Amino acid sequence: MTTGDWESATTDHLVMLLSTGDTVQNRRTRLAIAINRSHAPHAVHLPVRPGSGWQSLLPSANAGIGMIAARSVGFHVEIL
Repeated sequence: MTTGDWESATTDHLVMLLSTGDTVQNRRTRLAIAINRSHAPHAVHLPVRPGSGWQSLLPSANAGIGMIAARSVGFHVEIL
């Protein structure tokens, strides 16, 4: 993504998916960071692996299940 992409009027949210090793539980752990710069809530579609789901780490940033509130940042951790 370029600066021009982010500054475009049609680009108003971004989701990053990060993955790292969890040495305590000996598995991969994924964190999703959703950024919404618009004045409206946006749907967030996170990839789901069989037997897993996502949990919000900041419930106040959510506008509902699968949504991120306007002008906010949401953090979600994958639950296995």
